[in-house]
This record gives sequence, structure tokens and C-alpha cells, in this order.
Amino acid sequence: YMVQWADRRRFTRAALMKTPPAPAWEHDIRWLCALATAARLSLIAYGMWHDANFRVKFTDVDYLVLTDGARHAWEGRSPFERATYRYTPLLAWLLTPNVFLHPAFGKVLFAVLDVVVGALIYRLCAVRTGLVDGGGGTGDSSAGRERSQQACALAACAWLFNPLAMGICARGNAEPLVCALVLGTLCALVERRLMLASLLYGAAIHVKIFPAIYAPALLLFLDEESYGGGRPRRGKTGDARAGTAWRAVRFFVGNPRRLVCIGIAAAVAALLTGLSFWLYGWDCLEQAYLYHVSRRDHRHNFSPYFYLIYLTFEEGLSGTAALLAFVPQLVVLAFLAVAFHRDIVFCCFLQTFTFVLFNKVCTSQYFVWYLSLLPAVLCFSALLQRRRRGALLVAVWIGGQALWLSFGFALEFEGRNVFWPLWAAGLLFFAANTAVVCAIIAHHHFAPVFRSRGRLVILQPGGAPAPSRTYHKSW
Repeated sequence: YMVQWADRRRFTRAALMKTPPAPAWEHDIRWLCALATAARLSLIAYGMWHDANFRVKFTDVDYLVLTDGARHAWEGRSPFERATYRYTPLLAWLLTPNVFLHPAFGKVLFAVLDVVVGALIYRLCAVRTGLVDGGGGTGDSSAGRERSQQACALAACAWLFNPLAMGICARGNAEPLVCALVLGTLCALVERRLMLASLLYGAAIHVKIFPAIYAPALLLFLDEESYGGGRPRRGKTGDARAGTAWRAVRFFVGNPRRLVCIGIAAAVAALLTGLSFWLYGWDCLEQAYLYHVSRRDHRHNFSPYFYLIYLTFEEGLSGTAALLAFVPQLVVLAFLAVAFHRDIVFCCFLQTFTFVLFNKVCTSQYFVWYLSLLPAVLCFSALLQRRRRGALLVAVWIGGQALWLSFGFALEFEGRNVFWPLWAAGLLFFAANTAVVCAIIAHHHFAPVFRSRGRLVILQPGGAPAPSRTYHKSW
């Protein structure tokens, strides 16, 4: 009774003072991040004990590769002298404290970045529900604000306390870095901080190649009418008869925001890549970037192309076959960019999901790329109300992966000839993922981020637009 009386008194006093009440501690992102950080540090400490007492190591092999590359960089050598080092050399320099400070420094760094990903998910959802920049949540009442806080907190918890995410960063995988850069780019775009978004996007492309697939959708998103806050451009009569080249020029020249975005992002990516090339030469481009374009994996691969790669692994795919493998991927990415670019977060999630699904090489670490965007999508999805259907989709996704892993275990550890069943399991996994992404699209309430004149569309948890809840912030 006393707790209820104190809460009622707090909300009444806040209403009289016309200030929103402070969020409850369980909905406060600072407490959630602190708990998530403690959980990850505890897992890192357990990993150190596990590595010292068990033959099967807890630490990821990739982390050992990164540490060796950092040691080479610290000694004045090229990190690419370490076999299988296929990352940006700047990551090796970032992890040099592994050599002179403590071997677990990189794990702690990745854990912090993983928590930053959760905080960015909360921020992204808070902007869309109106909790940031003077919004009172979906509705001006304290109940509406509390509902928005709870939805944003649940979205953040879906990543902060996700066992998969916690395990990946604690084992020393570097994926949280690119996830943080991508989510930071989207947050900056939604908050209309174009300069910051361009800087982060250029850095993300340098760290990993795959964020470059967002470029068409981002350029379409930066239109003059909605994002720019301007009036609809009424072309002259002769514009309809203009050639394709002239329309392409007007697409960029007529909108300075597109020029700023592509110019800054390209400059940052070129500067970082050029610096790496200047330091380490052609090995940098070959191992860090070109390898991932031509990569062929005939064992740890969920892709439908797995069996074809296995049969042609010695002689390699022909040039025509290798190029044709990119056609379905590019067609789907182009379609999604045109269809969903106004809802940019949802569009980037779909593009990442389908890029991983249609890629020639599909491994478990790639799943983190789209799983980091999933909480910000589900926060505004009808699947929040249809939890049984959501649980069914999770079971389908996990079941398809578990079936593949059972055959993968038989191949890797038992040495059995199960290549054909493994390929069939990969096809079933492809079908299961296709069903999952189609269900997510069907249950998503499509809503553009901005209306005309640059007004942000405020959403309720579950996806429905909140009535009369928009605000304008000049660029």
C-alpha cells in the first residue's frame, strides 16, 4: 500500500509540475546496461577459468588470430603475416593492449561495444516512440509514457541479455564493432544528424564490406520532401522527357543531403582503407576485403550453394557461375531498397537478413548482423500481440539451424560422409528463414520515419502510428 501511495504521489506531483516522472529502475537503460556489463564481465572471467582447466577452449579461434595480428602490429610487422588474419589492420592496432596490458582486453572492449549496441537499440526505439527530444511517449499521459519506456526497455533487453550476443562477445568475436557502427548510423539518421551518420557509415564500410548494401536505400531515404523538410519539387514539362543521365544528375545535385552523405561516407571509407593500404600494401586489400568477395567455404556453410562449392572446391567455380550467384542477391536487395526505404530501420534489417540468406557463404557469426537490428523492428511489430506466432517463428528458425548443426557435427567430429544430407538441411534452413522473414514483413506495420516537411512519425509499441504525435526538428 505504501509503495502504491508513493507512486501515486510521485505521478501527481509530476503532473502538477508538468514534468514527466522519472522511469522505474527496471526500465532505466542505465541500470540495464550496468547489469548487462556485469553479466558479460562475469562470462569473460568464467571463460578465462574454462580455458585454463578444459581441453576444449571457450575462447573463439578468431580472437587468437586477432591477438596474434595485434602482436605483429605492436612489433612493427604486418598483421597479415599471421595466417587467416582477414580483418582491417586498424582492428589489430585497437587490440594492441592485448599484448602489453592483458590478453582479455579485447574481450572487455567487445563486451562494452555489445552493451553500446543495446543502448543504441533503446535510443532508436525511444526516438520512434517520442520519448526523446521532448516527446512524452505514445500519448501525453503517464501511462502512455510508461508503456513506451517498457517497450523500449524490452527491446534493449532482447539484445543485452541475449545468450547468443553475450556468448559471442565474451568469446572474443569482433562483430559487436560493426553492429554498433550500423546502429549508430541509423540512430543518427532518425535524429537527423546527417554528418555523424555519414562518418559512422563510412567507418562501418571500412570495418566490414556488407554495410555498403544499404547505400541505395539510404540515398532514397534522404529525399527532399520528407527528410529534407522541403516542399515537393514540381518538375517542369521538359523534365518528363529528360534522359536517364540528366535524371541521375538531378538525383544528387538537386538534393545536397545526398551529396553530403555519399561524399563524407566515401571519404571516410577511402581514407581509412587508403591508410591501411599505405601501411601494409596489397596484402591488406587482398586479405581484408577481396577475400570476402571470392570466399568459398565447403564445410561451415548454411548456404544453398554449399554442395556446388564442395563439388567444385578444387578447380573453383567458373567466372560466369560466380557472377550468377550474385544475381538473386542483388535483385532482392534492390527490390527491398525501393519498396521499404522510407522505413529505413526495417529496410536495413530486411536487406541484412536477405543478404546473409542468399550469400554464397553463410556462417553463424553472420546472423549477429541482422539479429542486432531485430529488436528495433519487433518493438513496432504486430508479433508483440501474437506471441504464439512469434514463438513459432523462433522455433522454426532454431529448429532449422539445429537440424543443420546435427549433420555438421557428424561431418566435422565423426568424419561421416553426410555432404548430401547436410546440403538438404541447408535448403530446409533456407526455406525456414524465408518463411520467417515473410512472416515478419506480413506482421510489420509499415510507417515512414518522416512525413512531409520533415516531421517525425511517432509510433506506438506494436507499430500503430500515434495520432497527432509528430514533431519537427530542423536539419
